[in-house]
Amino acid sequence: MLSRSTGTVLLIGNNKPYNFLHRFNLENEKLTVILAEDSPSALQELATNLIDIVVIGLVLPNFSNLEICSDIRRASQDVPIIMMEIPDNKAEGMRCIEAGASHYMTSFSGGEYIARINALLRRKSLSAAKNEILRFGKIVMNHTEHRITHDGEQIHLGITDYKVLALMLETPHQELTWERASRLIWYNKSVKAWALTASIKRIRRAFKVMDPYLITTTPRDGANQVAYRLSLP
Repeated sequence: MLSRSTGTVLLIGNNKPYNFLHRFNLENEKLTVILAEDSPSALQELATNLIDIVVIGLVLPNFSNLEICSDIRRASQDVPIIMMEIPDNKAEGMRCIEAGASHYMTSFSGGEYIARINALLRRKSLSAAKNEILRFGKIVMNHTEHRITHDGEQIHLGITDYKVLALMLETPHQELTWERASRLIWYNKSVKAWALTASIKRIRRAFKVMDPYLITTTPRDGANQVAYRLSLP
């Protein structure tokens, strides 16, 4: 019997009966399911939630599954993507892979579908385990538990602020610019630069008592005139 892997699945599709079937199978495996009907809403969910795997299901006309897959892959280089209900021919399968899919299925088979989901989640979990703990000074971020502590005391951040701080902890000696944050966190350059400024303010507020100088601001040329960097006390 296959072991179950907990995680969050982003299910993209605008066919309600089809979504119901997929959601039922996924939730039966104790997985959290988030629904998105199209590419813009899917990118928004990626930016505001910790997504472990993306499933592109049955999408009605006016949308292209391949375009949706390409959008997701441009936004995230590492999230696994499964494309469903692909025509049963080699050329179509190659187009899915070229668009960024990790796997594709030509028809729905509950057992095979869940097996692939669990296999991808286990693989992702093993890969993430190598970098599950990030440290900087007295800060420890545990990705497995989605927990942040400072000198042992827990710090509470929302999902977006968690992602911003994680990006800074992953590259502590690199400045975080709006251009970089919009590409790696919001996946949308149309989001205004104040979104990063607001996130930095919230992070600073969370660490204010323990580490008031955790994040420094560096002036830069251009429209988005500042960058941010972590600093040790």
